[in-house]
Amino acid sequence: MASNLTQIHVTIPDNLLFEVLQELNRLGGTVTGITQEQGSRTGIDESIPRSSVAVFQVWLMEFSGSQGSVSEA
Repeated sequence: MASNLTQIHVTIPDNLLFEVLQELNRLGGTVTGITQEQGSRTGIDESIPRSSVAVFQVWLMEFSGSQGSVSEA
């Protein structure tokens, strides 16, 4: 089962944290770390099914007005 998971790093404005964590959870993700980043931004390290990464990227861009970013670790 672990082979279908990938590690991502999400950077978002602090005020979006709750909603982004809810969406990641809905997609079957597991938080592996949360860090405070510069400029009132939060970093989330997440293990998520590979099949959900593209879906999440589209959702995040729409939800955050392109203020969030996702990178695969």
